[in-house]
Amino acid sequence: MLKPFDRQLQYCAYCPKLCRCACPVSNAEARETIIPQQKMQFLHLLHRGQLSWHHDFTQVLYACAACRACTSYCKHPVDVGPALLAGRAAAVAAGAGHPSLEDFDFTFRYRLPKLREAARAQLPKARFSDEAEGAIYPGCEAIATAPGDVLRTLAVLDRLGADYLRLFDGDELCAGYPLWAAGYSDAFRAHAERVARAFRRYRKIVCGCPACVHVLRRRYAEVGVRLETEIVDLTEFLEGFIGLIPVMQQVPELFFHDPCYLGRFLGNFDGPRRVLDALTPRRYEFSWNRGDSACCGGGGVLPRTAPLTAAAMAEARLSEVVEAGVSLLATACPTCKRRLGEAAARLHARDGGTAIEVLGLIDVLDRATS
Repeated sequence: MLKPFDRQLQYCAYCPKLCRCACPVSNAEARETIIPQQKMQFLHLLHRGQLSWHHDFTQVLYACAACRACTSYCKHPVDVGPALLAGRAAAVAAGAGHPSLEDFDFTFRYRLPKLREAARAQLPKARFSDEAEGAIYPGCEAIATAPGDVLRTLAVLDRLGADYLRLFDGDELCAGYPLWAAGYSDAFRAHAERVARAFRRYRKIVCGCPACVHVLRRRYAEVGVRLETEIVDLTEFLEGFIGLIPVMQQVPELFFHDPCYLGRFLGNFDGPRRVLDALTPRRYEFSWNRGDSACCGGGGVLPRTAPLTAAAMAEARLSEVVEAGVSLLATACPTCKRRLGEAAARLHARDGGTAIEVLGLIDVLDRATS
């Protein structure tokens, strides 16, 4: 499973660490051993058999949010995140995975029916359909932690004239990103096959999670699972309504945070900005934005393997917003919204100052069109 990464591993193993500054994980922990080059050097030595597949040597593979920031600085460019995730799969196969992810494949599968129960209990039953031209696939993050976001999505889509979209009806309410990121490759492929079968009932899936979109478009094909359904990111879908949005009121000035998977993986930096510019008189940019955007700490199952580091990354991301005294921050990813929102609450409780409200793209649209 590491053979496709031979070139990348060799390049990183002998690299003069050009991407050291870019890794938000190593910046949060201030440890040289987990800069991207060192993590890839460890994986290179494991792959060549110069280190054994033992917990002592594999844990460094999990100090990664798979955010691709380091790739933005690489001259070659090496895709470090997916390589380290492949290394995690090799570690799991060797019985040397991360202790906090033990039996993760079982707990993942056990959770899916509960997500469907939660969706059915909290969302309008009339919007579910097991067969439709187009369906909304909100993703597990929204269903589990923010069903109100899904309700607002439905309300906004209705105002835009997209009330024909139904809600996906099935147990497979997660595309499988956590399985891929945790290194459970066999379980990921089996889950991908189930999702592909469930999606056949729909011509188009509009997905509210950029990480899910990346997995559906790219990672399924890599494990031999073909999707017959068109996959559209929610931000891409909303872009089609620019110029047609029934704006009732402008939303106050705000910062915009680039989600890693929407930007660096899907290549969509301008879309959310075009939507926001139709809704607010002033949009602020972070100093580190677009391809240089700093990760919120929500990727690569980092909140599970290194929760304190993930929290520190989110708080560091907000420092510029705090300094500017701006009270609104928008993003276009449910995981980013949750992680940054939790960090904003911690900062305000601890330090006082301006309270920062973190909004999703749908939240901003909802306020502007209400």
